[in-house]
Amino acid sequence: MNTTLTTGPQMAQLNDTLMANVSNSADWIDKLRNICEIGFTLPITCFGLLGNLFAFVVLCHHSPRTTTQVLLQAIAVTDWLALFCSLVLRSLRYVITGYERGNFFMHAFRWLYPSTYIFRFAGSWMTVLLTVDRFIAVRYPLHAQRLCTLRRTYILMLTTGVGTLLFSIPRFFEFKLIQVGEHFGVLPTPLLTHRQYTIGYRIVAYLLLMYLVPMILMVILNYMLLRTLRKARERRRHMSNFPTAQHLLTANQNPMMSPPSTRYQTASNNNITVIVITVVLTSIICNSTAMVAHVLWSLDLSFPEVICSAPDIYDCGKLNVPSPIVQ
Repeated sequence: MNTTLTTGPQMAQLNDTLMANVSNSADWIDKLRNICEIGFTLPITCFGLLGNLFAFVVLCHHSPRTTTQVLLQAIAVTDWLALFCSLVLRSLRYVITGYERGNFFMHAFRWLYPSTYIFRFAGSWMTVLLTVDRFIAVRYPLHAQRLCTLRRTYILMLTTGVGTLLFSIPRFFEFKLIQVGEHFGVLPTPLLTHRQYTIGYRIVAYLLLMYLVPMILMVILNYMLLRTLRKARERRRHMSNFPTAQHLLTANQNPMMSPPSTRYQTASNNNITVIVITVVLTSIICNSTAMVAHVLWSLDLSFPEVICSAPDIYDCGKLNVPSPIVQ
């Protein structure tokens, strides 16, 4: 068996080659990230800010005030706040040179980092409330006025907000603000890298309450909602073949045989339901990718031997502020 001994100079050359490969890999990742952040994330964030603002203004002028309208307004507000935090904490770092090292960023990171989780968590459960609201309105229309009232909706929204705030309190203790001379910095606390905290709270609890449970509820309710709409459409198509006398007897059930105002109301309700389903499906897609990113980042913080990252992927300078700030 042949063996090859590596001398000191050969070992040094080998180490230099390996470090150069890691550096080149990291540079390639940084360039790709800059392209994605500036070319895709920043325009989408700005478009989302304008879109949510426009949607909120339009909904404010809608009359009469309905539970669906109120919930859509709440979702627009929480999404706008989450996108604003993402713009301040993430996107601007790729546009303004040295932005992440300034005192403004450090102070903003200290408070907007946990706030982003609050807004996203609240938005996720507001979407669930919206799904339940439309499900009751379509599946049980005779009971909708009794079950889906504005007062009850406001109570559920307030309960969701309070529960989200209580659940997200530990996020405020994951980083601390320090001062070195005239400059401020942010450092992770031992809580952030604590393995039991990572497994129990950041992965298990957050994965269940932020992603899996809301998505499962939305998928099930939207599936049943689509089935109800399809059956109603088939029933109306079947009734259109009945005699005229039967048409008169079932005019309240078939919008095509009802007065114009009734047909308009039915069409409006169907349009609202389609909009809600679109909003929910978009939320599911976005949360699915965010769920994977959040788990990987949590593992990388507390289990670096499991997730092997390039040395400078999560490094923003001397203070070691995580690059994927909110996942």
